[in-house]
Amino acid sequence: MKDAIEDAFDEAFDDAEDEAKEDAADAIGDAQDAIDEAEEAINDATGDTTDAEALLEDAQDKLADAEDAYDDGDYADAEDLADDAAELADDAQDAL
Repeated sequence: MKDAIEDAFDEAFDDAEDEAKEDAADAIGDAQDAIDEAEEAINDATGDTTDAEALLEDAQDKLADAEDAYDDGDYADAEDLADDAAELADDAQDAL
């Protein structure tokens, strides 16, 4: 009975970890897409892009941090950092 409980716990833990890993990977991909869109918008802009460029740089730094957290197996932190990166990239576009 004890082995069955431990096996069930291990399986549930593995499933949760797999889901967290997938969520983090999705968030990182979304952040990269947002950064790519912001870069394109900045390149196409005709006015002052100083603020947008600073926000984009912050987004890129957050994305790098998210990728590092993902590589370290800290999927919850990776997802949070990637979400922050995407938000900063969106802010960069809004600053144009």
